[in-house]
Amino acid sequence: MTQSTFETRSHSLTYGDYAAYAFHTFYRNLLTVKAGLFHLVITVLLILSFGLPPLIRGDVAGALPGTLGYPAFVLIAGPCLFGARILWAARTIPAMRAARTVIFSPDALTINRNGLDVTLGWGTFRTVFETPKAIYLMRTSEAHIVPKSTFASADTGKLAAAHARHHVKYATDKSTKVFYDTPVPAPPTADEQVSPPFELNFRLFAEIFLRNRYHSLGALLGQLSAAVAMSLFYAWIYRIELMEGQYTTFLLSSLGFTALIFIAPVLALPLSWKLSQKVPTVMGQRRVAITPTYVRTFGEGYDTRFAWRDLRRVVRTRKGLACYTMPRGVTLVPASAFASQAEADAFFDQAKAWADAARAK
Repeated sequence: MTQSTFETRSHSLTYGDYAAYAFHTFYRNLLTVKAGLFHLVITVLLILSFGLPPLIRGDVAGALPGTLGYPAFVLIAGPCLFGARILWAARTIPAMRAARTVIFSPDALTINRNGLDVTLGWGTFRTVFETPKAIYLMRTSEAHIVPKSTFASADTGKLAAAHARHHVKYATDKSTKVFYDTPVPAPPTADEQVSPPFELNFRLFAEIFLRNRYHSLGALLGQLSAAVAMSLFYAWIYRIELMEGQYTTFLLSSLGFTALIFIAPVLALPLSWKLSQKVPTVMGQRRVAITPTYVRTFGEGYDTRFAWRDLRRVVRTRKGLACYTMPRGVTLVPASAFASQAEADAFFDQAKAWADAARAK
């Protein structure tokens, strides 16, 4: 073990680890420029629409919900809903609580869980931040949590966090999007059936993006909870009109916000596609390999393996194979990557058979 390599003890993540991650991440994201501007604009619009009119009439008490309602919802209900979603995923996905060992090396982060390695080059991470108790390595759609207590000492944990921040910052040439010190994935083994190489296009990206938003029970419950909370907020604002039997304004406001909540992922899709094009590992070429025990995705800078039994679900259609890994993770293999539909069907059928057999045990 050299000074530039840090390894944790074998450990399992607890519900407390995931709860701390949810709250730290939510509040940290509020401090970003884009999120801050978005919430500021919404707050100003709500104040002008619902807070200013009562103030003009001299009704200070009536202005408070319109002035403080949205900020209170974001700061209090927001992290609770996000935390509930993460904890639900941790409860229902055994792999999220499985014992693991994490290694910080000069060119990659390696996670060994259930004997299956996940190797992620530092260029696959957006940022790294630490708290007194943990290191959080943020990717595009998920994060990796490393409790500092799993290192040999507190000082080792601090050094590992500094090591990760340094390598993430300098892993990629920002102008050319070229990796430095990129780990090379191991070649396919004899027992792996491997798809042809393929890249994500807008259609495939949209399918992954929208499936994560609309096919996830946690995401749908979060959207529904937000809609209910804002409906109660509007009911308070329009309480006088409601008591007088005037429901039109309340219904228009509630239904309009609910519609916005549920179509927001579609509206955000073009921006997410544009931002993802700046991430080499998202847009780079990849291949997917399957065996009787696991599914593997590998490309420039990353190599991941997930046991079939640890997947949330496996969906096989004529157009592709979707393997749902983590709360928001999905591996999609398009039929268009194969030379013929027959080859794609054979690959998809074999993967689904192995997945069903492993998950039935």
